[in-house]
Amino acid sequence: MIRSLFISIALTPLLLADPITSSWFTDLSGQYARVYPSVTEENAIEPQTSWNHPNGGASQPSPTYAGVSEVSTTDSDLYIRTSGLAFHVMGPWYGGNGNLFPNYPANIARTARFPLTPEEAPMPKPLTGLGAIGYFVDGVAMFDSRDAFSYISDQMRDSGPGDGQDIGDDVWNRDAYVNESDTFDPAFAHQAGGTHHYHANPPGLRHLLGDSVNYDISSNTYTEAPDGGHSPILAWTFDGFPLYGPYGYSDPLDPGSGVRRMISGYQMRDGSNGSTNLAAVGRTTLPEWITRNEDARTNPLATSQYGPVVNATYTLGHYLEDYAYKGDLGLILGTDFDLDEYNVRWCVTPEFPTGTWAYFSCIAADGTPVFPYNISRYYFGTVQGANNVTIPANVTTIWEGGPEAALETKSIEVEQDTGDVTITWSTVEGGQYLIESSDLEEPWESVASPRADSSSTTLIDPNRAATDPSRFYRAEFQYLAPFDDNGFAYDNSIVSEGPQHNVLLLILDDWGIDSSALYNEEPGAQLANMPNLEALADAGLLFTRGYAQPICSPTRATLLTGRQPYQHTVGNPQADSTLPSSELTFPEIISTEAPDYGLASFGKWHLGSGDSGPFTNGGWPNFTGTLSGGVPDYAAWTRIKIENGILTDTGTDVTTLVPGTYATPYATSVQVDEAASFITSQGSDPWVVWMGFNAPHDPFHDPAPYVDIDYSTDGSTNRDLYIKMLEALDHEIGRLLESVDLTTTNIIVVGDNGTPGQVDQAPAGGLAAAKGSLNEGGIHVPFFATGPDVTVTGTTDKMVHVVDLFATILELTNINVPTATQGIDIHSQSLVPIFRGTDMADRSIIAEKFGLNDLDGRALMMDDWPQYKLISFQDVSDPDDIPTYQMYELGSNGVESNTLTTPPNPGDAHEAAYNALLAKDQSLVPPIPTGDTLYLQLPTQTGPAGVPMNAGLAPDSITVDGVTATFIARFDPSDTYDQFWIKCTVPDTISAPYTTATVTFPNNPNTGATRVFNAIQIIKSP
Repeated sequence: MIRSLFISIALTPLLLADPITSSWFTDLSGQYARVYPSVTEENAIEPQTSWNHPNGGASQPSPTYAGVSEVSTTDSDLYIRTSGLAFHVMGPWYGGNGNLFPNYPANIARTARFPLTPEEAPMPKPLTGLGAIGYFVDGVAMFDSRDAFSYISDQMRDSGPGDGQDIGDDVWNRDAYVNESDTFDPAFAHQAGGTHHYHANPPGLRHLLGDSVNYDISSNTYTEAPDGGHSPILAWTFDGFPLYGPYGYSDPLDPGSGVRRMISGYQMRDGSNGSTNLAAVGRTTLPEWITRNEDARTNPLATSQYGPVVNATYTLGHYLEDYAYKGDLGLILGTDFDLDEYNVRWCVTPEFPTGTWAYFSCIAADGTPVFPYNISRYYFGTVQGANNVTIPANVTTIWEGGPEAALETKSIEVEQDTGDVTITWSTVEGGQYLIESSDLEEPWESVASPRADSSSTTLIDPNRAATDPSRFYRAEFQYLAPFDDNGFAYDNSIVSEGPQHNVLLLILDDWGIDSSALYNEEPGAQLANMPNLEALADAGLLFTRGYAQPICSPTRATLLTGRQPYQHTVGNPQADSTLPSSELTFPEIISTEAPDYGLASFGKWHLGSGDSGPFTNGGWPNFTGTLSGGVPDYAAWTRIKIENGILTDTGTDVTTLVPGTYATPYATSVQVDEAASFITSQGSDPWVVWMGFNAPHDPFHDPAPYVDIDYSTDGSTNRDLYIKMLEALDHEIGRLLESVDLTTTNIIVVGDNGTPGQVDQAPAGGLAAAKGSLNEGGIHVPFFATGPDVTVTGTTDKMVHVVDLFATILELTNINVPTATQGIDIHSQSLVPIFRGTDMADRSIIAEKFGLNDLDGRALMMDDWPQYKLISFQDVSDPDDIPTYQMYELGSNGVESNTLTTPPNPGDAHEAAYNALLAKDQSLVPPIPTGDTLYLQLPTQTGPAGVPMNAGLAPDSITVDGVTATFIARFDPSDTYDQFWIKCTVPDTISAPYTTATVTFPNNPNTGATRVFNAIQIIKSP
């Protein structure tokens, strides 16, 4: 299905007369739901579009769309479809004990029905039930004021999750906000199973609706900020009446009376205003509003129905029954308070100018929820709606969103100084689009091919207005990435993985910007003729600010893992050059997530772990090349070969394979022969090939006997030989490209570090230094890309690093990077948005080495201050090492031009840049090693001093062999909840065998009994 948009300024918002049809939040429809799974992502401001609970709770392993995706009607009812997931970032969720909440939200794939003609219910009013009693306009479930548990009188305790179906006596019912708010996220929501829901004031939704709430993204906090406006509709209950936010007209029937916060009709039973003083007389009676509305609940209560005394555990407000209705105390509705015992009032509103019964969300002045929160214990109206219904075949669909959100122009802006044209249009996240432009006289030309990463996409057409007085644009939707479509009614023919384009990565060894005609404009520079690579660059996108690590092994490990040396521990090509098997590499991810791709690496490995290292640690099932950092002789070296994951050659002298297997023993030529053979064998199947060329790494030599071309020099200096090696390499790359379909292959070319000091030239050398240095001569390298997914061509000064190729290659193979790397701290930002002309990301450069010499450390640059650079001299693998710093200014030739005062003096031009780069450096802390995961079996002791039944109650402390352990969950070795098991981790300072473990729970709140247990069994996780 093709959706096209001829871009104009016209918008087509959903404007329908009936409030129940027009109030659903659709502005961000087409956006994936997002969460902060933990404070780690929250602090980094890195919300996730898919998430898995580490303890096995409800999860969302694939992206899905937030909110309501369809609104339809019959003559009598309105129907919605919803994922139940909010548009604001959800999470994180922790318990009062600091442990992760048991569940994350998930797509609940719900339908719901609401009456178009609500009716006031007769007495007794219908009780609200557990679960959804309506839906907020963002599609999130509305729960009532209870948390599903009540007091168990004969056990003198509240029921809890560990009690199964026994939810208590149903006399003293726990208030959800009072008892569960410590598990709410900043938007005052949490989950029952996977069902995300609000019990009370929803500030996240109110912020999106413009209802007097400010949001600070840096702290993920909401602040009440009354703006004088009437609140919008927040939700619809199953009786068909609306729930408004907290602000309504002062006079319910006069829109000109001003707006103020609505006052709840309830107060504590604390003795004030003539209410019963529960703290003094005990919880021995029910309030009148309950006995009036529920025939089965009467006063006086039997002693077996009494609640607990008011104390620090069972505070006043712990139960719904702790509240009195002000109207029963002689206070006057409309004078002393605004909302009746059902939390409604008859009033006019902006949506109902002739009046309606409406609920209002109750809050204190600072936004704290106030009982009864959104709706009382009863519906005001007759319940005609329902949850999880079948939508009739005869409905009229009045709006569709989610995967079928409309393609609309949001804005077109022209920057007068530069002529840049900025276009923003609505998109479906995960959708692939083609943007074209024309003057309507010439054919349409491609501007960008973006993959949408939100519900709107922005692109910049640089300088367009400066060269063309008139320009037209059009957007075409092409296909949609796969998503969790449970519950969505849509044309699934729009879903596609997209074309499976090949990826060819060409890594040139020891090739800095001083040795490329694409970068070096210094007079007198001696540069190799490289027509094949230069043709690729001319056809694609050249990065003027492309970077690698200062030396080979760290670059390769960084590229494979998307992580920096301080994380993956490969800091140099010598003692610290082995890639740990625990690191997840992009070939390993591709083999799992995109198994149609053939995977192969040819040339240099240099990441340790023996002959099979390229496969066992790198994830390459096919490899031919060398294991070490270089070859002693390009025409006499030892070949290692892995085929389909099997080591088939543990080391053969390549000279014995000529003639026969190869026409020449020359390393560059053999690598190309092997790659060409593999690519040809793939036929029409997609592939990813890593070419880790040894060239032009030393030994410097004359390749003429093996690669017969016209060389630009006949000299014999190291520089001359280096030039010849590059020219031979370029020729062989041209031969490789003969076996490559350039229309279906994305090619990325990069140097692995700067030019060696023996052969470098200006602008390298001097202050810029060379290979092995954190200065520009060591890390600033040629970097360019071309192919079908690189729709933006020319040059860009975006800052990019080899670490970004990890995410880039995954995205080019249609893999969802956040999903595939969930739980892994990566530093990789995909370059695909740059390739497609939609990049808006803040980018920075981190380059590192350690364990090599006194100049080890970290180089940092940020795109906010592209002319400055900070080097932190330190052991980046040691969090206790104290760094020293040097700041530099970069010149127009791409290298350091001046050293700067470090630290800067107050008012220096580089002061702000220094502070930002310093903060960035200090945020990069090596991971703290963790030890074993253990399962501790506790004695099957029950009763007041027994192991707590409440599954949500975590230990206060755990010690194993006298060392403090970290609690994970109350799981047995099968990772299933068990009252008598504890799952924990211990630091790496201790190791098996483990002999003793002690688990301490909080004292019993009713009896004060201590609950300390010695484990009867300790099992170490494999």
